[in-house]
Amino acid sequence: MVQARPEGAPRPFLRASRCLDCPAIRHCAPHRRRAAMRLEIFRLGPDTARSLGPVDPEIFDDEIDPEKLAAFVACDTHLLVVARAEGLVIGQIRAILHHQPDGPTQLYIDNLGVAPTHLRQGIATRLLEEALLWGKGAGCVEAWVATEPDNAAARALYSKFMSEPEETMAYFQMAIR
Repeated sequence: MVQARPEGAPRPFLRASRCLDCPAIRHCAPHRRRAAMRLEIFRLGPDTARSLGPVDPEIFDDEIDPEKLAAFVACDTHLLVVARAEGLVIGQIRAILHHQPDGPTQLYIDNLGVAPTHLRQGIATRLLEEALLWGKGAGCVEAWVATEPDNAAARALYSKFMSEPEETMAYFQMAIR
């Protein structure tokens, strides 16, 4: 007999050969589909920006403006990598090269988002790996990123690749008048 999942508890994927969210002894149909999902990870450039296709509304902060997208990917110091599954963009990472007059070029991880329906499947890791590979190819020897102190998922992801966080920053947003 399968125990019911407590209300509000996270949905586990699979443990052993039993799906914990359904009474199936073998993987249930949604989990079989997820396991068989074909995931594409690719960089968007000036020639491919129009092929972005449908986007899960949870992965960007706002709707994509085609002109702003074209300008972003046309800049050779900007990177946009997306993850697409079954025709839907379900993840993205943006990175920017910071050329320094007094030090090495740095890779800044600007934004990373994965659709809630596709979390905990290694998609963010693959996106970050692609961004780091791009940065390495551009001569970067380090990358940096900022995240909220209470964002445990992001902190766990970044700590796999980077040093322990320095909790010494304050964030200011300034209006340009």
